[in-house]
Amino acid sequence: MTSIDSIAPFQLVVAEYHHPEIHGITSESSPNIASYMLPFETFDVADVFSGEHEKTIACLNRNYSKYVAGNRYKPHPVIRNYNNIVFPNRGLPDFKLLVVQTYELPGNELIVVNRTTGFIRLQRRIRRWLGVTRTYNRM
Repeated sequence: MTSIDSIAPFQLVVAEYHHPEIHGITSESSPNIASYMLPFETFDVADVFSGEHEKTIACLNRNYSKYVAGNRYKPHPVIRNYNNIVFPNRGLPDFKLLVVQTYELPGNELIVVNRTTGFIRLQRRIRRWLGVTRTYNRM
């Protein structure tokens, strides 16, 4: 079993799933690299509040739209639901800012593990425990 070293506890990242047709695989690549997410760009809190992450997301969405429009991709070898994950909006990509943990694989690839949904569940449980409900302003 290979070891995976953690680099940072949590980071704000725009990430994409590894696809061998897009990212490639070499002889030095870690086994099963195609089943991981790769960080595209990391952001600190100041970058997020300034909206800098939106430019990166727009760039990724635009490039993936061009890639799909040309029908140049092959099915993902590991993730069978790849097209529905990456292109959820009628074939349009929808990248988002994620809270992740970053790890380094033995082949020196950086990967991320999405922790966003865990934080959302924790937030819901705390709200339920405190008895806090969301209020919406209706116009």
